[in-house]
This record gives sequence, C-alpha cells and structure tokens, in this order.
Amino acid sequence: MKDTILTVIFFFLKTAVFFLCIMVVVVLSPSPWFPEILPPAEYFLQRISLWGDEALTASVFLALVATHFRIIRRPGKKPLSFALVVACSFCTLYSGLFGLGMLFPDFDALTRPVTMYLEKGMVEYSGSAFIWLGGGEPDAREDFPPDGPLVILDTENAGGNFQVYPEAVFDVKTRALKIRGREDIPLHEEGPVYVSPFTRFFINDLEHLCTLLRPRSAADTAALCTIAAFIFFGFSLWTLAKLSRWPLFNLWFTLAFSWIVFAGLRALDMYAVPEIIRFETLAWAVKFLPAAFFGFCGLLLFLMGILGKPLEEWKREMRYE
Repeated sequence: MKDTILTVIFFFLKTAVFFLCIMVVVVLSPSPWFPEILPPAEYFLQRISLWGDEALTASVFLALVATHFRIIRRPGKKPLSFALVVACSFCTLYSGLFGLGMLFPDFDALTRPVTMYLEKGMVEYSGSAFIWLGGGEPDAREDFPPDGPLVILDTENAGGNFQVYPEAVFDVKTRALKIRGREDIPLHEEGPVYVSPFTRFFINDLEHLCTLLRPRSAADTAALCTIAAFIFFGFSLWTLAKLSRWPLFNLWFTLAFSWIVFAGLRALDMYAVPEIIRFETLAWAVKFLPAAFFGFCGLLLFLMGILGKPLEEWKREMRYE
C-alpha cells in the first residue's frame, strides 16, 4: 500500500516539475509578439494565458508516462495504483484546463476578427496564398465572430484550384488565419525567434490537441469524453513501457508513438472532418471524433498488452524481481 500512495505522490510531483520547467522555458524565451518592456507580472501572466493549457496537457501526459515506469519497478497494489493514477490524471487535466479558462477568460479572445487584418472584398496575398474575404455586417451579439466566407488560392501546391471556406478567425498567438479543414495561413513576417520545422510541427500538434481538450463549461460533454479517452490512451502506453529489454528505448519509442498519434488526430481533423460535416446526419458526431480516435488507439494498445508478454515475466528478464 505504501508504494501505491508513493506512486500517486510521484505522479503529482512529476506533473508539477514538468509544468514548472515548461513555463520557465516559455517565460524566458524571447518573443516577437510581446514587447519585453511589459511589467514582469503582466508579462508572466500573458505567457501563462497563452501557453498554460499546452504546458498543463504536456505535463500531465509526461507524468503519466513516467509513472508507468515507476509502477513497473514498484507496483504496490498494481490495479489500485493504475486506477488512482488514471483518476488523478483525469481530474487534474479536466479541472486544470477548466480552471485556466476561468482564470484567463481571454483564452477565446485570443482570436480576433479577420477583418482587423484583411479588408472585405479585396484580394490579399499572405506570402503563400491569395485570400479574398467576403461576408456581411458582423453580429452585434458576438464579441469576436468568425468572418467569412473566404476564397483561397494557394500559390505553392494547390494546382491552381480555388478553395472556399465558410469562416475563419485570426489567432493572436500564431499570427495566422485559423481555418477548419486546412493548415493555418500566416499573416505576419517572420519574427526574430527561429523555430525549427520539427519544433513547429510538434507545437502545432499540441496546440490542436489542447483546443479539442479544453472544456468550454463545467460539464462539457465533448471535452469530458475526449479527456477521458486521452487519459485512457496514456494509460494504455504501459504496453510500450515493456516493449523491449532496454527501458530508455522503450521511453523514447513511447514518446515517438504518442506524437504520431497526436499528428494523426490533427490530420484527421484537417482532412476527414470537412468531409463528414457535409452529411447532416453525421455532423453531430464530429465533436466526439477525437474521443473515438483516442479510444481506438488506447484499446488497441490495451489489447496488445493483455495478449503480449506478461509483465511479471518481463520483470524477471529485467531482474526487477
């Protein structure tokens, strides 16, 4: 029982350490989008409001993965250890994301109308695409309503075809047009901070994941299901924690596999969702698609773990017993 309690404490400590480390990097990193002359407290709060949900999501997930390796070494009452860690992961992530949204209600206000950057009825060039913005007068009941429709002609690899999208918003964080069903379109010049394509790809996947996980209310059914499936997927990664006799390889393989799943979810949302919403009878299910995707991946790993080499046999080979 002692090891079970220590496992839960280990999870919370790891979550706190990962969160603090990520936020330190975020706060200390120079940014082309925030003036460095802001008062320190305001600068710090702005960074948390922008990156707090990504930092929390990554911290809980990494702590969950790290806890798998501790449970393998010191399982305590193994079923109870897993159950407590899963429950703590879910509660921490759901309440944390909802709490950040309450503390920083400007989360949704971090998008602005496209008309603040593009003129309606005019063709603009962003550097990678020609954009025409249409639409009527904005709805006075919405502070920052989406603008649209948009007609876009990509200049790189679209084969000269025009693409029409119903609406878009401007993301203050990335300084880009956010359009469901395609990659974001940057509307700014490159800032002084260089972000490698590898890192940018990872950040985009994490931002997209957090958009799907973030609860919009205290009882957001879609967010609740998505977070539960996300935690179940993280729990099922214990299968990969005992993949081989080299724990370090298992750890890196687990992280790489997780990233592939996150990238796959983003690709699914970009290419499959626009096709699904064309059918009115299926449109309601779109918000539950991330939960189904994580649930499928988690169930696949879970079954592989049950049918694979027993944990006790693997531990004897590793001389953990």
